[in-house]
Amino acid sequence: MEITEYGSYKHASVYPYRRPPSQGPGVAPAAILNKKSPKKTIDGKIRQWFRKYKDMDQVYTDLFDDVANFIEENIDAIDNKVANSIQEFKRKESFLLTVDFRDSKISQDFRNFVKNGFYANVNEKYHTRYGVTSLGNGECFHCGKSKEVLAFTSPFQFYTHDKVTYAPGFDRRYVWKQYPVCMDCALIVELGAAFIRDQFSYLFNGIPYLLFPKFINVRGMSETLDELINAYENRKKTLAKGSKINK
Repeated sequence: MEITEYGSYKHASVYPYRRPPSQGPGVAPAAILNKKSPKKTIDGKIRQWFRKYKDMDQVYTDLFDDVANFIEENIDAIDNKVANSIQEFKRKESFLLTVDFRDSKISQDFRNFVKNGFYANVNEKYHTRYGVTSLGNGECFHCGKSKEVLAFTSPFQFYTHDKVTYAPGFDRRYVWKQYPVCMDCALIVELGAAFIRDQFSYLFNGIPYLLFPKFINVRGMSETLDELINAYENRKKTLAKGSKINK
């Protein structure tokens, strides 16, 4: 077992993750650890994932079955090891529990399998909503490349098409023309939105706000983000009280 520092802007290509439903596994063998009861996460989100997807590809049937059986047979030992491993960390720390393989070939194949399934799942979410499918070929708003672009990629509630009058020509099939985003950029935008909500959300006079940093130069962005997070954490309590911040 290994614990690695996780940052949504650093590990996006390694851990395809979407919050799983309250019952059963998600689209990837990964879940935020229930620190009070690690066994619930290990069994409900990890072991059950291997059971659920073992028949998706004959290449993985035996391997996934073996992993699920191993977890089931050793769940108490795994539970104790996980619980002991996180004791040294601060109470507020969160942990993403996932699975990988020591064999590099199996590991890479496994990650590709998970990513393909993950992409297929989220792709439908990005182009189908309100009983309508909206996608087309165009120039992506973010990367500028000409490829298939999807309609419903915005992770923010202020961009919505819940009323048909918001759609071009009152037809939701053409919503993709308003904000065309390719699959690759849609995933990056979603990760960015999660990062903003986690790191740069606050209350000011009882009203929730999101702070969006804009970088002039992307070179050294990770280091700048780390500095910004530290500085922002120091001011968060002041913002929450509605007090004036000295510049």
